[in-house]
Amino acid sequence: MEYSIQKDRGNKPHGGSAWKHRDSKGKRKATLDDTGKILRD
Repeated sequence: MEYSIQKDRGNKPHGGSAWKHRDSKGKRKATLDDTGKILRD
């Protein structure tokens, strides 16, 4: 399965989120901070 990392494009990302880890269908699998640490999965 392929994954992608996309910049969090929200105007006010909450909880330190900076990146979204998504599967090949575009479903969010995890939220990452600006250093790549998983905040939520």
